[in-house]
Amino acid sequence: MIKFLNGKKVYLRGLTKEDCQGQYLDMANDADYLSFVEIGYRPLSSADLERYIESNNNPSNLLLGIFENKTDVHVGNIHLSQIKPHHNNCAFGIVMHRAYASKGYATEATHLVVDHTFKVMNIHRIQFNVVDKNIKAIKLYEGLGAVKEGMQREAFYLDNRYHDIVNYGLLKDEYYKNLKGAFQDRRFK
Repeated sequence: MIKFLNGKKVYLRGLTKEDCQGQYLDMANDADYLSFVEIGYRPLSSADLERYIESNNNPSNLLLGIFENKTDVHVGNIHLSQIKPHHNNCAFGIVMHRAYASKGYATEATHLVVDHTFKVMNIHRIQFNVVDKNIKAIKLYEGLGAVKEGMQREAFYLDNRYHDIVNYGLLKDEYYKNLKGAFQDRRFK
């Protein structure tokens, strides 16, 4: 398969029908671990994943699988949605397989996509929406330089209670200023 974006630990590429088995199917059905995203309310089949991939194959979305460089194992997905070329903004989301969390893969994949989004796609602003209980994602987004812009009160139901969704925004110049040269120095490559 063609590697779309390549880093030191991971590469990103488009997803195919063949990816809808094994690791991806296991990840998509890990309801406990992926409780912060809009899956896990019912079991998903390979056909469900194929439909999801197909529904995101349009100019308003960029859905990429995250694969470990050494093994080619599918470790997560990263998704740009609501891409609005006229306004130069989009929304961002990421999911990781439980076994590959906290290994730096999400951070590297996020930097690869954010850099591509700003430099190649000419996006000016990225929106991140995160459940207030998802501390790992909040740390990731704040580490990019994203700024807390607002909140949707009690908008996400989890563990028998409502949680707030925190809205973050990241502007192109804020991202590169925050990096302090790390990505430009190729530490992520």
